[in-house]
Amino acid sequence: MEKKIVNLTGHNVRIYVEGWEKIDIEPLVDENWTTIRFLIPYLPRITGKINEKIPVGQYDFLIDKKKLMNICPEKEDTIYIVSSVVAQKLPERKDFYIVGEVVKDPMTKAIIGAKMLVQNPFGKQD
Repeated sequence: MEKKIVNLTGHNVRIYVEGWEKIDIEPLVDENWTTIRFLIPYLPRITGKINEKIPVGQYDFLIDKKKLMNICPEKEDTIYIVSSVVAQKLPERKDFYIVGEVVKDPMTKAIIGAKMLVQNPFGKQD
């Protein structure tokens, strides 16, 4: 069965297949996009300093699972590309995928895509 791929990351996802052939998966942009983006607010907190100068901290992520489930309900024919943070917060969602091994530009070493999508690695594996 062919699967519908919905990109909820907010940015283009480029997957390299068969060498340098690429598939671009555009982000979902509709009335729900704003809602999805703001379902994962974070509260940054400075927790200390390194070498007495460089602030370090942590993010406390908040997520409204019920709203997120309403926006992207589980469907047998659909997978969702999400950020690692979303995947971690909803480990039970096997239809959530994150980008796998990155592909870097050989000259600049900048990340230009990924080699694969990976099924939510934060849940129980079959």
